[in-house]
Amino acid sequence: MSNKEQLFVITSNKSDIKLSLDYEYELDRNQEYELGLKYFSVYNSIRNINEKNNQIKISTDNGVTFKTIRLLPGSYEYIAINEYLSEYAGSVNGKNNIEFEEIFPNNPMLMCICGSSGSGKTHLTFNMLTTTNLLDFDSLYIYTTAPEQSYYQFLKTLEYLPKRDVQDLFQYYKENEEKVELKDFIDNYIEGMKPTDIKVFLTKNVNDLDLSQIDSERKNLILFDDCVAQRNQTVQQEFFTKGRHHNCHCIYQSQSFYGMDSMFIRKYANCFLLFELNDKDLSQIIQSINHGMDKDAFKKVCKAQLRNPDDHGYVFVNTRKPTGERVMTDIC
Repeated sequence: MSNKEQLFVITSNKSDIKLSLDYEYELDRNQEYELGLKYFSVYNSIRNINEKNNQIKISTDNGVTFKTIRLLPGSYEYIAINEYLSEYAGSVNGKNNIEFEEIFPNNPMLMCICGSSGSGKTHLTFNMLTTTNLLDFDSLYIYTTAPEQSYYQFLKTLEYLPKRDVQDLFQYYKENEEKVELKDFIDNYIEGMKPTDIKVFLTKNVNDLDLSQIDSERKNLILFDDCVAQRNQTVQQEFFTKGRHHNCHCIYQSQSFYGMDSMFIRKYANCFLLFELNDKDLSQIIQSINHGMDKDAFKKVCKAQLRNPDDHGYVFVNTRKPTGERVMTDIC
């Protein structure tokens, strides 16, 4: 395992409790790990735990998401906390099993991203695709009318670089964009690199995406970029309605919620990422998606997040989550 990323972030609602780690690790969601917190340091003993101060948040994705657990009343030292977390994480075949918090639906994920031009859709999509332990895929298929766009050219480098490196390299490029040529910059960086297990396919022709040719043994993610104006949506409809049989997850980007195919795309979608929207789109979203909130309360959340386009705020809705847990405003 790499020693560059954090294994746990643990916080408490008790201000005088300080917990930290000496060593940090990157986890693979497909592996099982022993939860022996050998390097776990407690600077203060945790005493007098009661129902008012027994919440501890535990994260397995470097603080992106947290699960809240509650300690039983009493006092805790290093060993007791270790045993409690080991018990909490569960055991499979004698090893403690660490589970990742699922932000997105699974089996499959069918996401609609809606927002006007310049609202930040593509930037956040890029970040989601290049954030470790967020979206899991072996093959990434991208249909876009602008494959030469820098975001997509850098996603292509996932064939050679870890996700975090792609993010860092993209940021460096944006800071020096006027000084370098995109293709030369990427080619020079990945020269001599060994291929990763990820495959990335870019196409301007949606008919290149043939569901029958998708390898169902791989974890496939299909991105349809702003194709709402395209009259024939047969390919998109097929992936949304039948893609699960080929281990396909889909992301459909659109500048308009109202303009999306209501019979297939909107109907089958199980999560929505909402950016700056006009009043017509927002009204229809409030009425038609299962956000699990009072409509006025949901509208208030949307208005607060989307009121300043320059902030690129957004609202994420996972309709598969329990009522009251479906709406998020920060996913990566």
